[in-house]
Amino acid sequence: MRRSILLSTAVVLSACGTLPQGPSYATHRDGCSAPPTLLFSLSGGSGELGATSVPYSATIAPPLRANGSSVFHLTSTIPLKIRVDDCEGRGVNSLAPTFALELLDQSGAVAEAVEVVRSSSQADAGNTLRSAGLGQYLFNFSTSLSGFVAEGDLVPGRYRLTISSPGDFEEFFVEFTLR
Repeated sequence: MRRSILLSTAVVLSACGTLPQGPSYATHRDGCSAPPTLLFSLSGGSGELGATSVPYSATIAPPLRANGSSVFHLTSTIPLKIRVDDCEGRGVNSLAPTFALELLDQSGAVAEAVEVVRSSSQADAGNTLRSAGLGQYLFNFSTSLSGFVAEGDLVPGRYRLTISSPGDFEEFFVEFTLR
């Protein structure tokens, strides 16, 4: 006979690149100096434990600020910069992280998706950040050369930039203002 245990809360004891998703139990990668991550949760009533982890961590770098206080002129080029490290803090240079941009309405909900027509640098293509070495990735985002998917120039307002690299690091976002 199989018994199920219900846990009403998740227990997290540290994190080194672990995605807090679904029912999961994960530990740090071999060679990482961080203590193991232990995450127990019950999702969908299955009671099964599974492992989901990512090997790297990523953070936004200036001039964008993680607290969302960055403000840029509507016709500027914004250097999108991130840093990607392994669990020991060493920079990782072999990824191809991408970004998506959305205009938020006054309540903070997504109003429209933005399409990057092209960047201000021939080195950048599509929406993929390029490696600049030492774990740093960048993209020169031209606000004057980009527009809304529904055709139209960018407008003053609050935007959400989402950066991802599935399987490499947890997706994250940062907000900023164009005026």
